[in-house]
Amino acid sequence: MDGQISSFRDVESLMFEFEAVLNRCGIEVKPDSQFGRACLAVLDSLSKHEQPQVRDARADIRPTLTYALGLWEFMKNIVRLQNHS
Repeated sequence: MDGQISSFRDVESLMFEFEAVLNRCGIEVKPDSQFGRACLAVLDSLSKHEQPQVRDARADIRPTLTYALGLWEFMKNIVRLQNHS
């Protein structure tokens, strides 16, 4: 990911890479945690982006995009520094 523009696919890939970093540190992402729910919301948005027929045109996607942007920035830094002592 170069610059400040990423696709949902980039965020999804980063999310799985971040989870792998956490797993290597012995940290489990629980689906019922705030982080787990945020990740699932991003994956749900990706699915709806790729399958327009399942979208609700009246749904407000701003909360999910807020999760995605916050997660993206946080995970980007953790993954980038994963090998730093």
